[in-house]
Amino acid sequence: WYQRRVREAVVSTQSTGELVNYVKIKPQAPGHLSELYNTFLSDFDHRISSLALSTIGLIVAEDVAVAQRIAFLEALLKKVDKHPEAKIKIMAKIGSLKIDHGQVEEVEEVIKTLEGLVDSLGEVTPVHGCFYELSAKYYKVKGDYNSFYRDSLRYLGCIDLDELTPKTPAGTRLPHRSICSARRQSVQLWRAAGPPPAGGPSRCLPLDR
Repeated sequence: WYQRRVREAVVSTQSTGELVNYVKIKPQAPGHLSELYNTFLSDFDHRISSLALSTIGLIVAEDVAVAQRIAFLEALLKKVDKHPEAKIKIMAKIGSLKIDHGQVEEVEEVIKTLEGLVDSLGEVTPVHGCFYELSAKYYKVKGDYNSFYRDSLRYLGCIDLDELTPKTPAGTRLPHRSICSARRQSVQLWRAAGPPPAGGPSRCLPLDR
């Protein structure tokens, strides 16, 4: 049934957006999305834009067995390797999973690579939040709380604050509520001032390293 629905969406609309929306439905039965990807989507995933494929892949990854999740994402990473933003999203998730699996030391190199990719973008994009979320999680595990709070605040500066939950998607508890509240007020004032002029500072509120 799910395969028929997706096939109809792809054939009738030829719209990647429709496909992304369908996958976001997240059917309740465990294993459906991973099976759908392996038996159907993988046949034409090379026709899907890298950014959309990364979005789909991250959702599907949640339906993949935990022991196979990193391998699934590493295979997906090879398919989006030429697209910096898609690559950042996938690598950030891989880094987060490695922290969960106790492979913390490996994440340091991931963060260094991601930092270079983020800097190469030239302007702030939604994927900056993915990077700062990972780095905050890493520094918390390492016990570097100055860096943890710094990158947590940077993360808050790059996302829609109205979508905040008590925990971030990666399971890293955000800084103290009073800090989040102060940050929210700062971001609101910053937004009210309007976009920066061409060549001005990035959308993320600056915090010196």
